[in-house]
Amino acid sequence: MKEEEIRKHYQKEYVVNKYEKKRILSYGGKIVDSNEKEIILSLLKGPETKRVLDLGAGTGRISLLMAKEGYDVTSFDQSDVMLKTIEEKSKEENLSLTLIKGDAFNLPFQDNTFDACVSLRVLWHLPHPEKVISEVQRVLKKDGIFVFDLLNKKSLRYPYTPLANLFVYTKLMNITEMKGLIASQNLGIEAQRQHFIFPYLLYRHSPKFIAEPLNKLENKLQTTKMKKYSSVIYFKAKK
Repeated sequence: MKEEEIRKHYQKEYVVNKYEKKRILSYGGKIVDSNEKEIILSLLKGPETKRVLDLGAGTGRISLLMAKEGYDVTSFDQSDVMLKTIEEKSKEENLSLTLIKGDAFNLPFQDNTFDACVSLRVLWHLPHPEKVISEVQRVLKKDGIFVFDLLNKKSLRYPYTPLANLFVYTKLMNITEMKGLIASQNLGIEAQRQHFIFPYLLYRHSPKFIAEPLNKLENKLQTTKMKKYSSVIYFKAKK
């Protein structure tokens, strides 16, 4: 499933309706959600970071989190159904967000608009993520930051990638390729973190008595050389 197919996939209402149930509503999924949110907020912090673009906002998991933290958030997605979901959630929680529909390859914003951009679980679905990163670089202010994630080829996720690609395309890269991609778009790496030696899939299907020990083991392994086998690498890049 390539770029145009991915766009159509996430426009389907049944896909959106099961999106969170599939990913973050199980006990193990909630652990993944909690870990990711902590990582994103830690990388996003900065004294000049106020106006933030959530690129590929999905159902608003990160947009709502950032709004609660006091950021001025623009939620951007190509799916009407996703944006409608964010709107409903923001009203329920009395949060103010700007919702914009559009194409990530041609962002409808002027140069130097945002202090930061966050894009979670987006770039790895693109055969050519550099096209989107170039647009992000354009709309960031000088010294603006870009927080995003990429999938690690040197991980337990790699063996089942061909099977996963039958459903939704995923691009895995080694760390050298990742850093080269970032540098090619005139961004410098400020920080990076990694997580999920054990893939999302294992967490999602694990009940509490398995998910909790798994998470404890994960946290211990992240202090060892084993962390290089993490499925996901999170980057903070600066313009």
